[in-house]
Amino acid sequence: MNRKIVSLAAASVALISLCGCGKNASEAEGKLITSQMTQSDVYDIKLDYQGIVRSKESKNYSFLSGGRLQEVYVKEGDFVHAGDTLAQLDAVELMNGAAQSRNNKAISQNNLNKTEATYLTNITNAEINIRTLRTGISAIDSNIGAYRQTLSAAEQGVRDYERSIPIAQQGLEALQKTVDTDDAQIAATKENLEAYEKKLESTREAVDLAKTNLERMQTLYDKGAVSKSEVESTQVKYNDAEASYAQAAAQKSNYEVNLSQLEAAHIGNLANLDSKKLEIDSMNTQLASNRAQVSSMRAQLESLNSQRAQSAAQLETANKELANLRKSMESDVSSQTAAANISALASEQADRAVSNATLKADADGYVMKVNVKKGEMTGAGTPVVIVKSDTKVVSVGVSTSDYSDLQSILEIRINNDTEGKIDTIAQYPDEKTQTYTVDISFDNNALTMGQIVDVELVTEHNTGVFIPISSVINIDGIDYVYKVNEDNTVSRVEVELGEVRNTTVRAKNLHNERIVTSGIKSLNDNDRVKEKEDGDAK
Repeated sequence: MNRKIVSLAAASVALISLCGCGKNASEAEGKLITSQMTQSDVYDIKLDYQGIVRSKESKNYSFLSGGRLQEVYVKEGDFVHAGDTLAQLDAVELMNGAAQSRNNKAISQNNLNKTEATYLTNITNAEINIRTLRTGISAIDSNIGAYRQTLSAAEQGVRDYERSIPIAQQGLEALQKTVDTDDAQIAATKENLEAYEKKLESTREAVDLAKTNLERMQTLYDKGAVSKSEVESTQVKYNDAEASYAQAAAQKSNYEVNLSQLEAAHIGNLANLDSKKLEIDSMNTQLASNRAQVSSMRAQLESLNSQRAQSAAQLETANKELANLRKSMESDVSSQTAAANISALASEQADRAVSNATLKADADGYVMKVNVKKGEMTGAGTPVVIVKSDTKVVSVGVSTSDYSDLQSILEIRINNDTEGKIDTIAQYPDEKTQTYTVDISFDNNALTMGQIVDVELVTEHNTGVFIPISSVINIDGIDYVYKVNEDNTVSRVEVELGEVRNTTVRAKNLHNERIVTSGIKSLNDNDRVKEKEDGDAK
């Protein structure tokens, strides 16, 4: 309703402003207006009700729970003081019920604790399993990396041997050829040596013959039987035979040296040939070993990859199981918590029923009526004792939607000048009005019985900016105010309105702005304005 009042007032201002037309000479200097700076102010969030002043002359005392009346301690006409015991229910069944409720509460809480502990243990074990699997996968990855490096080196060794063995084989063949050549050369040298031995023997015979001839010719020469030239000719032949012999002996010696050298080289070549054969055998053995190592490592690498895939699958399953555990825990714990809360509430209500099995007066007064006798049954909320009191209260019917706010009331004002205090709150709404009756005590003798009063139930103190309702205009359903700029022109600004307080309304989006409060009807956007002075015409 407050909002409608603001909109109607603003609409009327807008209508007047739209009807304004024409300009006079004074408008050249600026249209006359009044303005004010917006600033925050304290205001109350409250519940507004009307109540009636009535006598707190009677109060119906009843039990929260039904049962058999064990004792009535008052009779009609008795004067009771606040705190006096009026009646007592048979609390045996109530206490048994309270004990059972407490037992159910303990069982529910134990089930909740057990469920939480079981899930937390399972979740912890699942998390440990996941960390173990991740550590295992990391170790497998490290092993795979190491095996791949070692396998690469072993494969390179196989390739190296596969390249080296043919080269060594070629060296072996070359050595074999050398040995075979040595055999041929040795055999040829021996043949030459035998030939020169024979030649040396025949040359020796020629030397001996030439020597014999020379000696005979010398003898004949000495006897004068031959000439000196014949002796000299024989001497030349002897010398030639000696030279041939020496040459043959030297050639034989050369062949003997060559044979010795060939035989020595042949022995070395044979040793190299055997060594090379052993080397090739060793290389073939190592190649076979390397090939076996490569095959074994490939199998091991394949096994590691298989283990990693298996561990990765286990990790995925473990993560899903952990997620399912957490989801199940949330659902089950929520269910168990709800059950525990219900049990706790039931236990609290049962304990309250036991404590409320004793009916006590909460104010001084006279007993008007006792409705139930000792030993009779009474229902929950059924009046048992009615007590009259002279105290005046204001009764207010609070709606169901405002009922929960009664717990946060900061202050109560009656007719804006009398402080009040909540005395009682009905536990059940009225069947006809569906409102909760709230009795408010006060200290003001000026308020008379049956008087209708305004009651403000303050729930919160707040701050906000309030502006005059008359400063708001409404155009096409949108609320505006005129803001005064530094150059003395005005701008139309959309405003978001809140609560109404007397002739003002809260502007939610204005802070430290100068707004026009009168002279609005003739204004338009960007008009120049002038502040009214005391002598200006209105």
